[in-house]
Amino acid sequence: MSEDARPKDAQIGQFGQVSQTPMPSEPPVVSEARGAEAPVVVSETLDCIGLYCPQPLLQTREVMDRLAPGEVLEVLATDPAAEEDLKRFAKRAGHEFLLVEDKGDHKRFLIRRGT
Repeated sequence: MSEDARPKDAQIGQFGQVSQTPMPSEPPVVSEARGAEAPVVVSETLDCIGLYCPQPLLQTREVMDRLAPGEVLEVLATDPAAEEDLKRFAKRAGHEFLLVEDKGDHKRFLIRRGT
């Protein structure tokens, strides 16, 4: 598939699929998190859109366990409980909750893996 024909969100799977970011031919996903001294580079994206408790939390924990310390996970979710669940999880597990961003039809979260 040519790069022009690929949808903009081709790197993001559906229903809990994870993709590596950046794709080989694409620049890394960068985000300005509150209080961040430098832009945040997203290591992986987890699409939990359409999934409800406890799936966003369980899948986030599974992916975080695979990341190296300092790497950042982007989570996309529609579950109303996801924000509180992910904040609590990050605090308990020693990760850094960087950002929650309301995108209208879903929320975007950035979590940095702790040591």
